[in-house]
Amino acid sequence: MKRLQQLLLGVMLAGAAGSAAAPAHAEDKRATDLEQATRIVKEKDNSRVLSAETRKENGKEVYEVKVLDAEGRVRTVKVPAKEK
Repeated sequence: MKRLQQLLLGVMLAGAAGSAAAPAHAEDKRATDLEQATRIVKEKDNSRVLSAETRKENGKEVYEVKVLDAEGRVRTVKVPAKEK
């Protein structure tokens, strides 16, 4: 039980640190929708998707995908939307 608590605390602390860091980009790929953006990130990083949302940056659509990576860090990856 104590090991589980330590693991959860580590994940929470990594999440706090990861959310403060600059987001990663998947600029080599563009997505047509949020579902495709999450697939791109999962395949590229072998990460577990925690959440995803569509945002506007400088008037352009971008998908932000929050993931838990293989090292247990929480990161945000941005995937540009394809031009419509």
